[in-house]
Amino acid sequence: MSNNKIKIGITPGDPNGVGYEVVIKTLLDNSILDLHTPILYANPKIFSFYKKSLDPDNTIQYHLIQSAEEAEPNIVNIVPTSGEGDDNFRVNPGSADIAAGSFAVASLLAAKRDLDAGHIKCIVTGPIDKYTAHHEAFPFKGHTEFLTSHFATIENKSLMLMVAGENIVAPVTNHIPLRYVPEALSVNLIVEKCILLDMALRRDFGIVKPQIAILALNPHAGENGLLGREEIEIIGPAIETLFNEHQIHAFGPFSPDGYWGNSMDEKFDATLCMYHDQALIPFKIKHMQVGVNFTSGLNIVRTSPDHGTAYDIAGSGTADETSFRNALYLAIDVYHNRERFDEAVRNPLRKTFYDKGKDIGLEDLQTKMEDEE
Repeated sequence: MSNNKIKIGITPGDPNGVGYEVVIKTLLDNSILDLHTPILYANPKIFSFYKKSLDPDNTIQYHLIQSAEEAEPNIVNIVPTSGEGDDNFRVNPGSADIAAGSFAVASLLAAKRDLDAGHIKCIVTGPIDKYTAHHEAFPFKGHTEFLTSHFATIENKSLMLMVAGENIVAPVTNHIPLRYVPEALSVNLIVEKCILLDMALRRDFGIVKPQIAILALNPHAGENGLLGREEIEIIGPAIETLFNEHQIHAFGPFSPDGYWGNSMDEKFDATLCMYHDQALIPFKIKHMQVGVNFTSGLNIVRTSPDHGTAYDIAGSGTADETSFRNALYLAIDVYHNRERFDEAVRNPLRKTFYDKGKDIGLEDLQTKMEDEE
């Protein structure tokens, strides 16, 4: 195989959760090394702890390196990391532990160094405990906020997508209390997030003319203002702006219960929701074991499984690795889709296509976002 295979960084997440388990189970299939060169940012002792029970036949071959620059193909490469109290730390599956959180953060920071240096361009992140990971060295609510602060193509602007095959959903607002959602919504925010979604569908998923559904906030889409005016004053005008000023095929606002109940998501390329649970509850009901979290709007590729630390089953050996494996596959697919898209828009005939078909490139995205500010 070629030595030019994609290098993908992997952070296993909280050592007391199921992250190490799903990573090891995925790497047990050696054929996956034909698709990429994995660089695992992990503590070797913790890796060995889980590998002993999950890989008794010693299927996974690995070696230690200092950075992804030294990574070799056809083998698992491990960049050693350590957290608080490294020598005295003991894995305790299922336990929420501040020290364990520091190991998760150390892995992420090590991967960031290689991302900054350009040694890797893709990262697949295992689940962390947002509470135990949150401290002075990591003052973020999660992976998405951390990576957005460092790798957003446009400063501090990104969008969380949940992906399962052709089913894609995204929330306008992320990790904020539900009571703050109405005041957080604005025409500009919805337009900004939908532009990011449209660009991701084109560049990252290879969809030429995306069709995007936008959901309402209130029951029955507000009933003409009787149950709330956000649809009239915010969401509706945002959809008009997207269609008239940005030539984005956005439709709605749809009442969420009828939309999900009638499987209308199957008629669109993606669904833009107003808040976290409006997107993730129906998505996880349908795709809990196979879905992938993808962060769009970054100049790197970042994916993760769509589950958390799963402390309740950590250490039992029963965690399903399908979502993590799919996250790895999606990272590879997005990387190649971006290569193809970027090559296409560098074509000298691009302006003709843009004028006729409204295709957009990265510089167009920058202009659109600036127009909204």
